Amino acid sequence: FIIVNMAFRAQDGANPASRFATMRAMVEQGSFQIDSYKGWTVDWAQTPDGKYYSNKAPGPMFLGLPLFFVLEKITKGGRKEVLNEQGHRVKFLSTSPRIVMSFLMQMLPFALVVYLVFQSIGASNFSNGAINFGALAIFFGSTTSVLFNVYFGHGMTSIFVLLILYGLFKKNYFLIGLSFGFALLCEYTAAVLLPVLIAALIVQNKRDFKWIGGFILGGIAPGILWCWYHLATTGNVFKVISAYNNPAFQTAKDVEGNIAGLFIALPDIQIIGQLLFGPIRGLLFTQPWLLLLMLVPIFYYKKLKNLEAYSAITFFVWGGFTMLLLLNSMFEEWHSGWFAGPRYMCMIFPAIGVYCAMVYDKLSINWRRVLWACLVVGISFRGLVYATTILAPDVSLWNYLIGKMNSESFIRLGFYFLLLGLAYWRVARLTTRRSAAPL
Repeated sequence: FIIVNMAFRAQDGANPASRFATMRAMVEQGSFQIDSYKGWTVDWAQTPDGKYYSNKAPGPMFLGLPLFFVLEKITKGGRKEVLNEQGHRVKFLSTSPRIVMSFLMQMLPFALVVYLVFQSIGASNFSNGAINFGALAIFFGSTTSVLFNVYFGHGMTSIFVLLILYGLFKKNYFLIGLSFGFALLCEYTAAVLLPVLIAALIVQNKRDFKWIGGFILGGIAPGILWCWYHLATTGNVFKVISAYNNPAFQTAKDVEGNIAGLFIALPDIQIIGQLLFGPIRGLLFTQPWLLLLMLVPIFYYKKLKNLEAYSAITFFVWGGFTMLLLLNSMFEEWHSGWFAGPRYMCMIFPAIGVYCAMVYDKLSINWRRVLWACLVVGISFRGLVYATTILAPDVSLWNYLIGKMNSESFIRLGFYFLLLGLAYWRVARLTTRRSAAPL
């Protein structure tokens, strides 16, 4: 996972640039205001007082600031430095600092958290096959997996969503509160996970509400950062900065009953169909294993209901998925702009990969075979994305990305499958030595 992400560095685009602009302003000007760097990105918000800010949630900026500060000091003073009249650096940061940011703040933490979560599952005697499938699905089989070598926000959010899952396994309610707080701080739409998380905690603890104290205590630190940022930008802790989004992205402003010019009032059934089954961003074409898993709680309820932590995690994972799907369908830009997948939903996808590992051993051999076939589709699609680009318009993704292939792309694709093949061959050998089939 790390080698592939370091070898195939994705294009950045306006989304990460918006966050880097904020961190540059924090380092150079002690401010969240990005007026000096507005030219870097179209992902800005303008408050009524005329000031410009990133339109993104501030979590990745706060968490990345210490490392960014060090990188800024190391790289400052080069011969090609461009300064404005106030002596501030105005040139966009070079490739190397962006790679370091993604590696230390996203790739490595994600890999370690996945390892931590699967260690907790392994302690519950799940098979190697279950762990293998889950790891492949998480690292190479979902939209989230292509987001760790760019500084978007979805990848970092998914790390905290996985930590929520780990907290549910371990009944660590301080960690759950801390992780949810930072997930919300990294991506505003994580707010829809709160009701299903509360419901999952009630399911897990029934009439014992001692978890509330730890949950609230864990949320204090991200809560303080939330209040600081929004008081400084919008002047109101209950108003997010995206309420003042670039008018170009307020595509729903003329729709009756719209929310902040961004969302229509109710979920759209046609968009839900597109997100699930359509060729533009649909799960069927990008990660069909996830669609198949949606049926598991229905057909295997009796076999699964006694698994440790199963009920709470099922509630959180599928409740969260449903809430994100409904919210995404209310967004006029539901196709997520220029991106190769349904990124507005993807914070929950790695958690679904963990859920799959939990239930895998209870599934029939035919279910597993179909799951593997669906996973191969997802892994192949990721290979196509790695070989070409993560930036794609709202057209049929497979056709668009295949059309972008060139000689270099085929080398990348071959390298991608070679790495996966070698890794899986090693896993299969070790599994066979332990007298268990790799599937």
